[in-house]
Amino acid sequence: MRSRPSTKQTFAQRLSTLVSTAHPPGRGRFTQMEIVAGVKELGGDLSQPYLSQLLRGTHEPSERVVRDLAAFFGVSPEYFVDDDEYRRTNDYIALLRKVSDSEVLAVSARAVDLPPDALARIRNAVEEERRRAGLD
Repeated sequence: MRSRPSTKQTFAQRLSTLVSTAHPPGRGRFTQMEIVAGVKELGGDLSQPYLSQLLRGTHEPSERVVRDLAAFFGVSPEYFVDDDEYRRTNDYIALLRKVSDSEVLAVSARAVDLPPDALARIRNAVEEERRRAGLD
């Protein structure tokens, strides 16, 4: 694992991005105490003051802490040091947030168990609507 992000994105900025975006649908961001408790539940060791220092950028984490935080947020430890992984993960989180929208989920849920030809018609209709909306 590389020791520092290769862009201007610091560890603190990348961690802050996760705190702001990587949380279950329908709830806000995790508190620092929830993150600390979650890391401990996964077998890691983290204190709230130390997490606060990491978020402010006043302390650099050990590889163990990087692994523990990555495990809590469900990302690869490479997220914190590799630009491609950082972008890929953030794009995936953004996609998950869009897909978790209740309207999208409602349409998806109604499509369960439909025959393949019906799913193809739905897919074609969605593609047409995306074109009309200027999304494709």
